[in-house]
Amino acid sequence: SIPRTRENLGRLVADRSAVVNRIAQVREDLEEIKEQLGSKDDEEVHKLESARENKEIERNQLLIDEGSLSTQITNLETELRTLSSQIQSKQQMRVEAQRAQRRLERLSQVISLLEEILRLESEELRIELGREIERIYRSISLHDYKLQLTDQFTLRLTKLTPTDGGQVTVDVATSTGQRQIMSLVFIASLVALAKRRNEIPTILRDLQGGDYPLVMDSPFGAINEEYRANVSRHIPELAPQTIILVSSSQYSGDVERELGASNRVGRRYVLRYHAGTKRPDASDKVFIAGREISIYQQNDLEKTQILEVEL
Repeated sequence: SIPRTRENLGRLVADRSAVVNRIAQVREDLEEIKEQLGSKDDEEVHKLESARENKEIERNQLLIDEGSLSTQITNLETELRTLSSQIQSKQQMRVEAQRAQRRLERLSQVISLLEEILRLESEELRIELGREIERIYRSISLHDYKLQLTDQFTLRLTKLTPTDGGQVTVDVATSTGQRQIMSLVFIASLVALAKRRNEIPTILRDLQGGDYPLVMDSPFGAINEEYRANVSRHIPELAPQTIILVSSSQYSGDVERELGASNRVGRRYVLRYHAGTKRPDASDKVFIAGREISIYQQNDLEKTQILEVEL
């Protein structure tokens, strides 16, 4: 730890200072011995020489000790700098961790708020969407059924059935055609809701609505003859612009008649197939508004051409 390292460093510095002082003292003693050598007889010279050698040995050992202490001091100073750097780094990491924790807490609060707004918005719009679904389905359905939007945003088709205790609501077993109509009603309701979005009083204010087209691919394929005319009659009212992709068999008859009577058909197109041959059972013409229109043309280059039908 840093306190223990600092304590060891202080002790070694003191020891080195003592050694340096001792070296200085030894040097002074050596100088004094040298001065005395010049004025003594042989025996005393021998003793002084011996004393000088001992002092030199002591001095050399002290120099070694000083070098060792200096190395230890250098190592401890390096260790102290390393520990200080590590502590500073960990302190910085702790500060950053605390900052990240605060950001995470704020983000969690924002997420909770957005989830609550989404829940309230979804509930309010679910009620409005449910009303649109019931309104549009009543205008299309030929039966006394009720189409409802559940809390889980699923569609439920019900009817009232008389019993001994009165009328009860029961689920209706849906056919493929019924499910096709339910899907059509759901999508048309979304388009209608989007158009008047800014008029709906929900928790989110000042949201702009918009006009969105409704594109349907073979909407009459699974619908029986009983429903085709009624659905065709109401399709132009489902969206500001409706694009319908149908086969000639689906379009002829009630569908063509009801769409024509709506005075909402702006454009009609057919697909003309170009190829060297065609299937024997494939028709090469269709009839639209009493006009015969070719939908196959022999051509070495296979392609499909989009042709507008003049009204």
